[in-house]
Amino acid sequence: MKLQAHAAWSEEEFPRDWYKRNFAITFFMGRVALERVWNKLRLKQKKTHS
Repeated sequence: MKLQAHAAWSEEEFPRDWYKRNFAITFFMGRVALERVWNKLRLKQKKTHS
């Protein structure tokens, strides 16, 4: 079973806007995830220090 869908797509069918949108979504999701982890670590540090 070969995947020919990706190879058949040209630049016109796969616009640069899609790349930008996809990058933005990935970036913001990563940022939110990092903030949540950072907040959890800070809360743990406050509990251990006090």
